[in-house]
Amino acid sequence: MAFFRYGELPMVLLALLQQRSMHGYEMLGELERLFSPGYVPSPGSVYPAVSALSRSGLIEADDDEGKKRYQLTQAGKQALATRHDQLSAIEVRCGVNLPGHSGAEAELRRLEAAVSAVPSHVNPAAVLRILRTATSQVKALGNSWEDR
Repeated sequence: MAFFRYGELPMVLLALLQQRSMHGYEMLGELERLFSPGYVPSPGSVYPAVSALSRSGLIEADDDEGKKRYQLTQAGKQALATRHDQLSAIEVRCGVNLPGHSGAEAELRRLEAAVSAVPSHVNPAAVLRILRTATSQVKALGNSWEDR
């Protein structure tokens, strides 16, 4: 079974390049760092995705001492912005925070997924208490003198 769904690996690569320009092997390392042990990236899947992104004009390469260093193009930045929900869904499903993507948004989506998956035998009042406590704690952060 494939780890990434159709079209997800290129989006993740774009998110990685939003952080900084990288060589192909650096992208492999970042993928491994973010998604292991569930996913072990292979050059046979990553490099074809990089080539497709380059052909599509979403990334471009500069020569860096005989090696290609990739960065996002303006079109790549726009592609990321329009697929914000897809990146959030990847983060929720895989339990990661992608670079340059709001960790709070991904965590809210994980919370929403967890609440939706609560079994029917669980007391709804208990879930509501937890959610109200969390809401109060987040609001208190904004009212705290330490954070001003």
